[in-house]
Amino acid sequence: MTTVIRASDNWDSSIPSNVVSATNDTQIILSSTSWVDIGLSVSITLASTASKVKLEYAIQNFRIITTNTGLSFRLVRDSTPLFTAGGGYSSYTSTANTHLSTSNIEIDSPASTAAITYKVQAQGYSTAAVWINSSSLYRNTLIATEIAG
Repeated sequence: MTTVIRASDNWDSSIPSNVVSATNDTQIILSSTSWVDIGLSVSITLASTASKVKLEYAIQNFRIITTNTGLSFRLVRDSTPLFTAGGGYSSYTSTANTHLSTSNIEIDSPASTAAITYKVQAQGYSTAAVWINSSSLYRNTLIATEIAG
């Protein structure tokens, strides 16, 4: 099967590819209602101020230990949040010892050719412990891809 890229079946090598990624398989125990970094961070320098950045993250596993708690994840450009879930959390459960996963895709228009740092942060709904990447058995990923403008 042929994949069509830029309206032809030949890759245009004159257009640079700018993709950066980071992975993290370290277990984090979150017990904070403040936003904290979870070890997923990338830096990208865009070719043009007209470029956009496609951001994708996947948190393969987080474990909510106690009942009636949850957490949220968000993407941050340098120190500016790109989106924060309403209500203070995006994942919530009334059942103890629940394993969940989450992912998100955002398009950012930073209008800059300086180095930009993107990171994923998490915030607990309460101070009850939530384990991100329980027992270091999973890999969480953040990918930033420049989209030429």
